[in-house]
Amino acid sequence: MDKAEHPAIAEFRSWHSVAEVLGEDNDPRLSINGCFHSSRRVKKRVRSALTLPRVSPSGEADISFIFNSRILVEKSKTSMRSISETEKELLVRCAFQECNISYQNFSVAK
Repeated sequence: MDKAEHPAIAEFRSWHSVAEVLGEDNDPRLSINGCFHSSRRVKKRVRSALTLPRVSPSGEADISFIFNSRILVEKSKTSMRSISETEKELLVRCAFQECNISYQNFSVAK
């Protein structure tokens, strides 16, 4: 057999990107985002954690156009605060209002 009859053996390095995402029921799962192949040498790399600067709000923001009005009443806020302090997590169903977002002029319609 001569060399033309043997397939060439490709030496590829393969890797993939993995992220933790929340599923439909807020269940965490891993998402594998593609497999990448290259014949060039690839350095192993671990991305360092992104550090965001702390920002102090200069005043209260009006978020009433985003959240359901039942969420913004004082009784609900007190209850949610209490639950999140004891349980360390909180799931709020139907928290957001229905919004139509126009990407052309970046406005949010109620």
